[in-house]
Formats: sequence, structure tokens, C-alpha cells
Amino acid sequence: MGATEAMAADGISLSRLQSGEEAAGLALSDAAGWNQTADDWRLFLAMADVFAARLPDGRVVATAALLPYPPAAWISLVLVHADWRRRGLATALMARCLEVADARALTCWLDATPAGATVYEQLGFRAAGDIIRLRRKPESVPPDAPQSAGGAGDIPAFVAADEAIFGFSRATVLTEMAGRAGSRLHRQGEAIALLRDGRKALQLGPLYAPDEARAAALVDSILAGEPGELVIDLAADRDALRGHLIARGFVEERPFLRMVRGAQDLAGFGSEFMAGAGPEYG
Repeated sequence: MGATEAMAADGISLSRLQSGEEAAGLALSDAAGWNQTADDWRLFLAMADVFAARLPDGRVVATAALLPYPPAAWISLVLVHADWRRRGLATALMARCLEVADARALTCWLDATPAGATVYEQLGFRAAGDIIRLRRKPESVPPDAPQSAGGAGDIPAFVAADEAIFGFSRATVLTEMAGRAGSRLHRQGEAIALLRDGRKALQLGPLYAPDEARAAALVDSILAGEPGELVIDLAADRDALRGHLIARGFVEERPFLRMVRGAQDLAGFGSEFMAGAGPEYG
């Protein structure tokens, strides 16, 4: 029985996840142990094409999202409930995303787990670079320790640096993320980074700097006021910065493979790219 027939037999239908349904998406990402918050899901429902697989009673058991950054787009939030895996749901939802992307002539990017990379290769994606996630567990610092300070006035500089690196604008998404109550934007000279709330840990990134030494100096100033758990998705070839993070208590957790399908070649791997915004955003 093929995937389409299996879905029909189970009464599963594919549709869009609608505004106000962020709880359904959050339940899936929570079950997977991912770091997305309700704010992340609200952003996707407002700005992205989010497709869902639903049971006859309306319950959402799988999702996939296409977040447009014309002339590109990021595919992410490919999630399947544990009880409904290996039934072709992720592939069917990915196909919906690619149909929309192709209709709009968008180059597609994604950050794949090693297991997912093989599947994405079969859909026409190719490797573009490696990312490594590192995590620092909470430190033994009093809960009333001061948090690091950031400035909303740096958002235009942040957006401009991002566009120069990626070659397309992510202004709307980055401005929303940087403007959240739990977000702090940090700048030290030409180095700039966003620190934002996550469900499981603070996410440090994007992080941009002219070189690894200046990136490390900015990271140190951020860490000095942030005792909580942090994750960072580092460009894997930033060896000096990786060693610097490990010396400060970060542990390598898992790799991602940045992949592309379409015309563009190297989004987000210019010399100033140090760390990404998370696999859901790139």
C-alpha cells in the first residue's frame, strides 16, 4: 500500500494549519523535545505556509512549513507524532511545501538532521554546509543575577548584516524575533547577535562578526550576564570559536546539514556568518 492509500485508509487529510492553532504545532514540537515557543508557532502561522496532517477528529499529527524569504524560502518544522511515523506523512507534507515553492520560483533551504538528509537528497536537495549545535547547561548563579543588556536600536544594523550575508531579506522575521519580550540584541563593534527565549533553552544566534575573535568577545560579554541554559547553532568550520565555546562549558550536541534545492548556492556561509537562528529559521 502506498503512502496516499495508507493515509486514505487512516482517514488522514492534509490541510493548512490556521492562525490560532499554534497549540497543535507546539504540542508536536514539545513532544519531539524541540526548542520552539508559542511565539515561534504564531510567527509561522502569520508569515509562512504551514501544512498539517489531520486525523478524522481534526487532531494534528504532522506538520511541515515553508517560510518565504523571496527569492528563497526555508523549510522546517517537519514534525510527525511518534504514533504516526513511517506512513509517508512527512514526505507528503514536504511535497506540498515544494509545490508552493516551485509555483513561486523560490530556492528552498533547510537544516537537516543526518537521518533527514538522505530523504531530502531524494527530493532534489544538495549539501551546502555543516552546522553543529552546542549546548551549555545552566550555571550555578543566583537567580537574581543581572541579565545581559541588549538594544532594540540595533535592529536595522542586524537586518542589514543578515541580508549582506544571506543575499536575501529576512527583515520581517528578524524584526519580529528581535522585538519579542524575551529577546535581547547585542552589539559590540561590528559583531552582532540575537539572544531569544526558547522552550528548552535560550537560543544564541544569529551571530555575525568580521572574525572569530570578535565573535568570541561578544559571546563572552553575553555569557557574563546569562546563567541559564543556552544553545547555539555554529558554522562547523569555525574551529577557534567552537573551541572557545567548549572552554566555556558548551558541549557538542548534534550536527545539522544545511541543504539547498534551486538556483542559489551558499546562503549564510559568508565569512561573517558564525551561527544561525535555529534550524526552523536558518
